[in-house]
Amino acid sequence: MSSPRRLGWVVLLFLTACSVRHPIQDLQAFYYVSRGALDSDLLHLRADGTFSWYVKTHFTLDERLKGTWRKGKSGDFELEGAWRRHVVQGPIDIGGFGEKSGPTLAELRKEISDFLKSQSGSTFAADAIQQLGARDMDGYTLVPISVRQETITRKDLEGVIEAIDAYPRLGREDLIHVTPITSESKSFLHWRDGGPGWVEESLEEMREAVRQGNSLPSFKSVYLQVNREEFDKALREGYLK
Repeated sequence: MSSPRRLGWVVLLFLTACSVRHPIQDLQAFYYVSRGALDSDLLHLRADGTFSWYVKTHFTLDERLKGTWRKGKSGDFELEGAWRRHVVQGPIDIGGFGEKSGPTLAELRKEISDFLKSQSGSTFAADAIQQLGARDMDGYTLVPISVRQETITRKDLEGVIEAIDAYPRLGREDLIHVTPITSESKSFLHWRDGGPGWVEESLEEMREAVRQGNSLPSFKSVYLQVNREEFDKALREGYLK
């Protein structure tokens, strides 16, 4: 059986400006860079509660999204912008729903429910779960369900249906939760329920990637914290659109 992380899925983001501000908090600025082979992402969390997310190629620097952020009670960063929060339940993550030709959340719920009704077993292969809701797009297959382990239980899937029914009543669908992690003197971001830094790999795999040079099996890289000077240098390497 192939590893579930190889399938992946495509998150389609429609990024527009967000101008709503959160209540004033005692914040400090943070700077993060995710370097890739062809482009890099840069995230600037400002002390005034606003943020900017940039995408830099070898020749251009594009400010893709502005939004607001705050610190949550658990120490997480809560980023509010024009993106869509995932449905996350245990080892199962659902994203990319409702975009273009992708399935709606209601359609995904029905496919998961029909699957459970048609199967008598208590455990299922990850590959079978990730085929639910899959859609052929232009030149690729959109796989909205990502699974972080080899087998999924019936209870896991029943929990996903409950999570879908609660979405977005549990919180705003444009609010992404990001956890700052420190591992061996390096700090990085764990995007827990969506956003441009979300990856299929587990937190332990992210820690290992940071130790080994920041390359993940999905060919993405982790958002590493840098200082202001390093961030400004990365910005100057491109030309702002």
